[in-house]
Amino acid sequence: MLPSIILAIAGAKLAGKQGNRKVMINWTWVCIIWNVLFIIFIMVVPEKGASSMGIPLVIFFLLMLGNNAFKMVVSTATGAMRMDVVDYELYRSGHYLPATVSAVYSFIDKMISALAPMIATLVIGIVGYTGSRIPQASDELTIGIRIITAALFCGLPLLGWALTLVAMKKFSLTREKMEEVQASIASQK
Repeated sequence: MLPSIILAIAGAKLAGKQGNRKVMINWTWVCIIWNVLFIIFIMVVPEKGASSMGIPLVIFFLLMLGNNAFKMVVSTATGAMRMDVVDYELYRSGHYLPATVSAVYSFIDKMISALAPMIATLVIGIVGYTGSRIPQASDELTIGIRIITAALFCGLPLLGWALTLVAMKKFSLTREKMEEVQASIASQK
């Protein structure tokens, strides 16, 4: 938790210096690379490796710690970018719409979050857990379970980050543009 908080603060400072767009793009790439490493770890670690003391457990701990911390930087940039959109809309149209921007973001976030249990249930069924049978910690670790774990835990976020990078190609609110926008808004007050 502490590394996540520290990186969230550092990410906010970076966003102030470099701009939200640049921080979002750079740290999204960090998340992508980190999760590819996590997928490799999931696929090659021995069956009991991450649950017993030793190097695999330390690697797993560091991968989880980094994963959560790096995602926090992207989350911090996302929140700040919403405010950039609000400011830009005020600059562009004269309409101050923070509630609208937040509602659209919240709707999309909740819609995607609502799909998570359905996707997880579908994938668990594909691996062979049907009826009232659910995965247990004592179950044999098959290649199918490893693939499903990697796909759900790392693959779906990777898809989201890839879509983020595509969206950032069209996002024109750089640090310089936001300085112009904020100066214009300040002069109108």
